[in-house]
Amino acid sequence: MLKAGDLLVRDGNVPFVLLDASGLAARDLRAIPASAWWRLKQVAERTGCRIVVLSAFPLVPCANLRLSVSAGLTLEDFDLPRSELLSRLRAVPERIRRVT
Repeated sequence: MLKAGDLLVRDGNVPFVLLDASGLAARDLRAIPASAWWRLKQVAERTGCRIVVLSAFPLVPCANLRLSVSAGLTLEDFDLPRSELLSRLRAVPERIRRVT
């Protein structure tokens, strides 16, 4: 995932990269060194690319913004129109702890 993201960010022609880590094992994701995320962030800043990482837990130590997204949906809600589902979606900024 990081290698593919790195290639896209370094290209310079891709303004937005979405990395979906939600289906990966937490053990594997925690094994990614913080330095790998920092390098990806630095390249993205140089090229002007924006990166969004989807994960079930706080994963990227150098994130500038961290959002917790929830909707409180049930199986019965699958039949609702998209506009109704989107109105239930809540994105709350989380506090980012900086290591000094």
